[in-house]
Amino acid sequence: METTTKFKRFPPISGVTFSGNEKTVINSRLAIEEEIKDSINYCKKETEGVAARFILGDWGEGKTDTYERIIEPVITNSGDYLFFLSASRLANSYDNETIMNFAKFILANPDRLLIHIFNVIKSDAKYQKLIPEIKENPKSFLSRTLDQLFENNDKKIFIFIDEFEELLLTPKILKKVVSGIKEAINGDFEVESLAREGDYKDRLHFFYHAPPMLTIKSKLIMIL
Repeated sequence: METTTKFKRFPPISGVTFSGNEKTVINSRLAIEEEIKDSINYCKKETEGVAARFILGDWGEGKTDTYERIIEPVITNSGDYLFFLSASRLANSYDNETIMNFAKFILANPDRLLIHIFNVIKSDAKYQKLIPEIKENPKSFLSRTLDQLFENNDKKIFIFIDEFEELLLTPKILKKVVSGIKEAINGDFEVESLAREGDYKDRLHFFYHAPPMLTIKSKLIMIL
């Protein structure tokens, strides 16, 4: 009777890394790695507007690992901006619109989305110096933020939103975020610099992580 050798340790509780474990390579994932790198390259060199990329996978399949092992090193090594935030923090910012003077202003969905994203980013200590104070006018906050980030450079901004499925807990906010993404891709910004003919029209891009169930419950991929 043949038997296998006794294992030396338990597998990691965090799940496998995206491409496999140590000497074990998951060949099918290598192709996906190349697709992610191609997407980044497309955003940097080819797109004429906002681009968005969803990375779908069940828990433990290595979605967040793609950020740490692929997206983060590729983008940071190129010198572009990379901002990481969770969907739950984005939802919290939407919940606080009443104390951010949003009621005084008419805001397009993509502008509103970016204002909330930059508001969340600013609360992270490592990004604080990059983002100005929001003060009283959300519209001017967005324009000032873009001008400050893009001053005297040709950098791109990549925004990575993790655990996008958490927005399913707040359907109204999910609808606003999805509308913001869709209209951003279409170039329907009020802020002129990001609009279809704006100076920054091709310098802002998104990555999202979510499980496959999101495509069923929110039909988000169909919208995009």
